[in-house]
Amino acid sequence: MSQKYVIVHFIDISKVPSEFPYTEWPLHVTLLANFTISQPLEKLIEKLELYAQEIEPFEIMSDGEDSFGPNQNVAVSLIRPSESIRKVHADLTAISESLGAEFDEPKFMGEGFRPHATKQINSRLADKQTLVMNNFTLVDMYPENDINRRRIIKTYELGS
Repeated sequence: MSQKYVIVHFIDISKVPSEFPYTEWPLHVTLLANFTISQPLEKLIEKLELYAQEIEPFEIMSDGEDSFGPNQNVAVSLIRPSESIRKVHADLTAISESLGAEFDEPKFMGEGFRPHATKQINSRLADKQTLVMNNFTLVDMYPENDINRRRIIKTYELGS
């Protein structure tokens, strides 16, 4: 299985374990959905480090609800598609593409990007909740080829 990654903003990074079952994601906003890269992971880590230093924290706001997925059975809180979050998505896309990225679902990239936080068993965003996006996290979707686990590779603080 190819190594896959995602980049997310965890709502409360202090409560995120270094590894967790795929069924127990902490509440997060997806910034860059499942992708593989053809270059070494270290190059991605380095590029994300430099990028995080370039952008300052910004506010995001939940704005309504929807259902995603092929069966429309994944409940999400939509995130207002501000210029800031769209730029982060575009920049992360460009960084990963520079390393030969291939995306699982390209139709949800670029103009098809709909920022959202998937509702979890014990947590969800309130409508019109405002948060500060001050970091993002690179997550390994198949640590040691285990499809049932997720592992934090690195969290990047914005503007540091």
